[in-house]
Amino acid sequence: MTARNNSTTAATVDLGTGTTTVVVEDPAAFDLQNTGTGTNSRALNLNTNSSLTLSNSPFAYWDTTAVSGDPTQSFEKIEWGRFAGSTVTSDPEAMATAVRGKTLHRMAAYNPPGTLQLSSVPKNLNFGRDLIVRQADQLFPLVSWDQPLSVTDQRYVTKQWSLTLTLTQALTNTTGDVLPDAIKYKKNGELLPVSNAAIEIETARNPDNDPYVVSNQWNSEEGLMLQVSPSEAKAGTYNGEITWNLSDVPNETEG
Repeated sequence: MTARNNSTTAATVDLGTGTTTVVVEDPAAFDLQNTGTGTNSRALNLNTNSSLTLSNSPFAYWDTTAVSGDPTQSFEKIEWGRFAGSTVTSDPEAMATAVRGKTLHRMAAYNPPGTLQLSSVPKNLNFGRDLIVRQADQLFPLVSWDQPLSVTDQRYVTKQWSLTLTLTQALTNTTGDVLPDAIKYKKNGELLPVSNAAIEIETARNPDNDPYVVSNQWNSEEGLMLQVSPSEAKAGTYNGEITWNLSDVPNETEG
């Protein structure tokens, strides 16, 4: 929610005299910033029946002191608690009570940055030794991996993410024989080819800040698979490389 006035005249946002509820959902930052120079050039008038609620935002800042001079302070780099007449809280209900019936001249909410990351990635994936290929549709699931594949979301408000997989280097043995299409990923019964084109293998939203362990779903029917036709199979020890990529899933309101 942003109120701006580009003239030098005073401008206010008034919620009126009735019962009014304003809900600001998941703000990264919002303010009453404008380029006016009057003492009321940024103001939000809340009557005693007004309710201003922040949803999914841990920190709120407001100031009921009239602003003189040029009120163009950026709220993206607030030094919390250092403004005279300001209040900082992590309790939305406390803010709603404190601002009722007040005129706000500065106001902001902030979500601390936090991180979304692959907190654990297996470096060695093993499909087994002495595999015998008897038919073209035969699948060999992973038999071991050295560490889990995990996603950790340390942001105050977790959001949906997407995990994709690409083939960086095809399976190749020491004599140069290549299995270009041997690695697959099986998800919900669908067998997906792993190639240099990224495929989405998981999308989820962590319920909390604990790791979401993708590899807990890997078994004989789900996860990475090896599929080799008898005509391609040649003896040798094969090595390859795959790449995992983690990204945010934009909200519908985002670009």
